[in-house]
Amino acid sequence: MAPTHGGAESPDLTWQGAERITVYCRTDSPELEQRDLCRRVEALAAEQSPLPVRALAPGDPDLLAPRSVALLADFASQDGAAGPLLIFTLRLYRHGGEPVLFGSRPRAAPLTADGASGALDRELRAALSEILPRRGPTRPAGRP
Repeated sequence: MAPTHGGAESPDLTWQGAERITVYCRTDSPELEQRDLCRRVEALAAEQSPLPVRALAPGDPDLLAPRSVALLADFASQDGAAGPLLIFTLRLYRHGGEPVLFGSRPRAAPLTADGASGALDRELRAALSEILPRRGPTRPAGRP
């Protein structure tokens, strides 16, 4: 699989020969557990991806597995004017592959005590749509 990102652009070699996506998360937020955030990213990525998606526990060697593309999710909490925010970015990593220089745009959502936020899901879906291959139509114009 080597999807393009729209138009006459070159295929994205990150996905060439990929058979699965693994999700690896890190957070500095004491309010939310890394495992819960990873499961949330896993579920939302599975909605959009044509490949199987699985969240990894810290130290899981599948992070470096051949034919896997790792989706790295980095979360941080920060105080905002309207209350605490969860700020995050998503990036792809392929062991032994070409380096991926950019990931999703940094995004933020209100941080709730239980992590149940429709705003967070919306922002995660938007970030995932920037970096994952799609099942359906090509990505919006202007995104490499």
